[in-house]
Amino acid sequence: MIGMRTGRMLPYAVSLSIMMKIGENVALADLTTFGIGGPARYFVEISTENEIRDALGWAREHSVPFFVIAGGSNLLVSDKGLGGLVIRIVSDTYEIAESSLRADAGCNLFSLIRAAAEQGLGGWEKLS
Repeated sequence: MIGMRTGRMLPYAVSLSIMMKIGENVALADLTTFGIGGPARYFVEISTENEIRDALGWAREHSVPFFVIAGGSNLLVSDKGLGGLVIRIVSDTYEIAESSLRADAGCNLFSLIRAAAEQGLGGWEKLS
């Protein structure tokens, strides 16, 4: 997992017999552009729709609140951290077809803007 600092991992069996790794007390400061914030009580990185369903199921099953983040831009986390499951969406999947652009949540914005510009799709620069 990207930037993960944790004391231990909790394996969690999900539907389809996939093992989702839930981290405990994971530092969130490294995952925000501001570089501040305490730990997530529980943390998981996901990249598919099924994984988000499984993560939400885990939160429900364990009666903990959940927080969904992606790249960490414009995200301020208290130094006390977050007392639930932080679900981080990570993906590099995007599609450019003619004059349209489709990107998954968690897609790197800078890479996406660069690719759009290379295809002649301007105006995205203000998002970076």
